[in-house]
Formats: sequence, C-alpha cells, structure tokens
Amino acid sequence: MLLPIIKCPYRLRTFAFVFFLIVLQKAVFAASLDHLRFEAFADNESLPSPSTERVFQDQKGFVWIPTNNNLVRYDGQRFKVFASNPNIEGSIPTSKLLAVANDAEGGLWITSPQGLIKFDYASETFERFPLQDDSGASLTQTAVELLLMSDKRLMVGTLFGMFIFDPYERAWTARHPLADEPDTRVRKIVETRPGHFLLGTSAGLWSFEISTNRFERVPMIDRNGNDIGKQDLKNIFEDRQKRLWIAPVLGRLYCFDKDGEEVAFSVDGIPIEDTNLRQFQGMFQDRDGVIWATPSQRGLIALPDGSLDFLHIKKGYVSQTSVEESSVSSITELSDGTLCFGTLAAGVFKLDAKRLPIDFYTDGAGPDS
Repeated sequence: MLLPIIKCPYRLRTFAFVFFLIVLQKAVFAASLDHLRFEAFADNESLPSPSTERVFQDQKGFVWIPTNNNLVRYDGQRFKVFASNPNIEGSIPTSKLLAVANDAEGGLWITSPQGLIKFDYASETFERFPLQDDSGASLTQTAVELLLMSDKRLMVGTLFGMFIFDPYERAWTARHPLADEPDTRVRKIVETRPGHFLLGTSAGLWSFEISTNRFERVPMIDRNGNDIGKQDLKNIFEDRQKRLWIAPVLGRLYCFDKDGEEVAFSVDGIPIEDTNLRQFQGMFQDRDGVIWATPSQRGLIALPDGSLDFLHIKKGYVSQTSVEESSVSSITELSDGTLCFGTLAAGVFKLDAKRLPIDFYTDGAGPDS
C-alpha cells in the first residue's frame, strides 16, 4: 500500500531550515573553540609592566598600550616605550596611564592621575591638561573612561563624576556631578544616541542628556524584582541589538532588551545565575557579532551571534596556556579583525583575525607587517 504524501507547509519548512542554520552555526562555532590559539601580542619582556588594562589602535594604525609603568606603542614591527622623565621637556608627565582615545581630527589623548595628556605625532612629545579641585587636588586620579562624543568633545569618567574636555578649545568644561551623588565613580560611558549617554557608576545606572545637562536614574528590574540599576556597577555595554548588558561589581552578568525586560541566557547550557561566574570586567562585540565577556574567575565566555548560550573558553579549549588562565580586563578589535585581550598581570594576548586557520607569532617582537 502506498503511503500518503504529506506536504509540509511553506512556513514550517522555512522555520525548520532557519532553525537548522542556527543549530549548525552554533555547532561550527563551538567546534572552532577546539582550535583557538591565543598568543602573546605583547608579553612581559616587551612591556615595562605586565598590567595592561587597555589596548587602543589609533587612526594611523599604531597600537597603544597604557600600563601602570609608562606608555607603549607598537608600529607593526617593534615596540617603543615612552617613559616619564621630569628632566626631559615634553616627555610624558607620568608613568601611570589609564585610557587612550583619538579626537575627531586624529589627535591622541591619554588619561592619567595628573590630568588629560595630548600626544604630538610630529615631535613625539606630550602636553598635560590638569583638572583640579579648589584645593589643588587632581580630579583625574581614576580616569579610567575616555570617550569621543558625537559632538567631537571628549568625555572623561573619574572617581569624582564625569567631565567634558574640548580638544579644539583645549579646555575643560564645568564639572558634571550626578544630581544626588556628587562623588560618584564613573566607570563606563555609552552614547546610545547623539547627546544621550548611559553611565555605569558606583551609584548605579544613570542617563545623561547633554542638551539639558540633566542626570536621571535608570531602573533595571530583574525577574526577581530587584533593581540592578541601583547596584555598584563595574561595566555596561550595549550590543547591536540594543540590548544592555550590565556587570555589577559584585554579582553576575545581566542582560536587558531595549524595552527594559531581562533576557535569560546561559553558559554551556547552564543558566548564568547557576554558574559561579561573577564580577565581569571586559565586554565586547566583534565584527562577526560574537559577544565576548571576561569574568573575574579568569578566562572568557563567548556568545555566538543569534544565540543566548555562551560558550566558556577554558583550559582545554586552547592549545597553549594563556588567556584562559589570565584575568582579562579589556577586549579590543584591531582594523584587520585581530582581537587583543589586555590583562591585569600577563601582558596582551591576541586572537588572529582569521580565527581559523590561525597565523601567529610567539617571540614577543610582533609580526613583520
């Protein structure tokens, strides 16, 4: 007897095909973890200090690595250290550097405990722009955040609030303390649209509107009714889907959609709240849509585009001991797609732009390009 032919509706076939592609994409990404190679981009021999919490590539292609013991520049072939020397005019005024950014014209700016520093490419000298309170104490002692705003000014997050510097006028604007929290540490700033900012601070999540000069608290209620927006925040990050990822100083990683609803996600199939992963520092989305995050327990987690299940990159996934055993503080993507991972005590690691196959070097001297 002939069996009847069952026709699958077009929508159902389309859904099944899309679902298959998603499953296949995740399987390929997971399988690729078996071949990842993280190699030293800048090791302890190349750097004056292994503490490299930031990596920045400027508009000219130079890679800058601020450390807690002088500034390092990589030109594609060699590393150059800019050392602080009070006896040399134009030398960098301090050995402790925090964050680096370009202005709209390509000028290089660096935050430090002694103020904002401008680098002159032609003379390779530095100029300092201090920011002090009435007693003469520096207000940039912990200026870990430096952002180029859409209006071409620079926004700086510090232990004492948020400040704006005009690189054309070469002057600071008035101080912008939070309304109810005058001495609040601003750790992360995101410009969600021109003139509108979200600030991750020690006093929680705030919005700031440049046109009105107003701060407002931003509540973020999780599934248990807790306001994550009131917690002491280490980092915030907005992905391409306009989801907001929030990392409290103490606690797990949270995700909220553009309507403020919490998004459930997992790590290796385990809900994030049931893992021991806490105190996330770096968060970044690469050009392939993969979201990378770094828990304080060391190593990395990576979220494939279109998925809500992170993959935990840990010992055994990579071919050599490196990132999975280091405390990663920041993630940066270079112009060629290479990912760089700054660490608290192990220099800078890199993941090749091709991902697979991997071209890499191990001598700490850099590629010949």
